[in-house]
Amino acid sequence: MYFENVQLPSPVIAELYKQSLVVLQDFKPITANGNIDAETNASPVAVADDSVQTFKYLGGYEKQISILVAEHFNPHIGEEDLEFLSKMLAACKLSLSDVAIINVVTNPQSNQLWQQMPPKVMLMFDVDPGTVGLPFRRPHFEVQEWSGAVFMNAPELSTFRTGNDADVKMLKTKLWLCLQKIFLGK
Repeated sequence: MYFENVQLPSPVIAELYKQSLVVLQDFKPITANGNIDAETNASPVAVADDSVQTFKYLGGYEKQISILVAEHFNPHIGEEDLEFLSKMLAACKLSLSDVAIINVVTNPQSNQLWQQMPPKVMLMFDVDPGTVGLPFRRPHFEVQEWSGAVFMNAPELSTFRTGNDADVKMLKTKLWLCLQKIFLGK
């Protein structure tokens, strides 16, 4: 595979360079065909206060449940993984409005996540706890209580859908037992 010819879509480039801000005094939007859009009254870009990091996530975070993924090809999460997570949440009597699905790859300051967006429950799929500022590491499928919250680390979401049927079934069983313990008190 040759990487010198890779062209990234605009949203990916924007995510990669979101910490670099350029203020344009005479900003004129360009239309899809490359012409300057004369009808838009654009103002200069304002610089935001960087003292508090905001994290991009999918969901409502109403019950302070963080689901962390390390997705390199989607801003939040792939469709198949989202479908699997939605079914998993429904089985626990939860929905997307209850959780925040946070991609640590597209949130470059994820090491501040624990301090700035403390959850009641954090499920990490192929995410090292140190990545989000946590001082411990646990084996997959071991529920950990710490500092008033519950944590669980598991393999990446695709392993619950693809591979040897027996292995997939075993992983789903281990995950379900942990989720029952966390959300259903079993």
